[in-house]
Amino acid sequence: MAARGRPRKPVKELVLEGKYREDRHGSLSDLPEPDGLPAMPDWLPDEAKQLWNSLASGLAKIGVATQIDESELAAMCDWWSKYRDASGMVEKMRSEPDSGKEYYRWSILAGMAWKNFTSAASKFGLNPADRAKMRLDFSGVKKEDELLSFADECESTMKPVVGFATPATKGRPRTVAGSTKRAAKE
Repeated sequence: MAARGRPRKPVKELVLEGKYREDRHGSLSDLPEPDGLPAMPDWLPDEAKQLWNSLASGLAKIGVATQIDESELAAMCDWWSKYRDASGMVEKMRSEPDSGKEYYRWSILAGMAWKNFTSAASKFGLNPADRAKMRLDFSGVKKEDELLSFADECESTMKPVVGFATPATKGRPRTVAGSTKRAAKE
């Protein structure tokens, strides 16, 4: 039977939030501390190995991926490889005239692989929303780290959302804050 309710928070997160209680959560000295770099398995396809090589060291530096997490990381990379293969077949089938059932089959496989990849990737904080939910310690990581510098670059180039034109705004874009009432009156 599956566990019910909300998943348990890690003790490290409870300590960071100031909600840790020894009587409820146990002694901090009893907690296992996984460490070590994850080792890439030999069975991974080439596409998955490329993803592994680009992510594993960065995730290990910030403490998200350790040696104990290598099977989950390998599964995520394998799902990426399956998604790339299936989406490649979908693109190939698109140009063929009599590929109806095969096209449908490969598009279903691509969707399933993408869903499984994103599910595994969210556990490692590979999108901004999941990273925001994680309490990560970046103190030991240099700013020259590829993953962090890329994230900082993306964050600094983001522009505020401007909204979209509606019949009420007569084709003019409206800003999200400030002039929404004025645009609605016009």
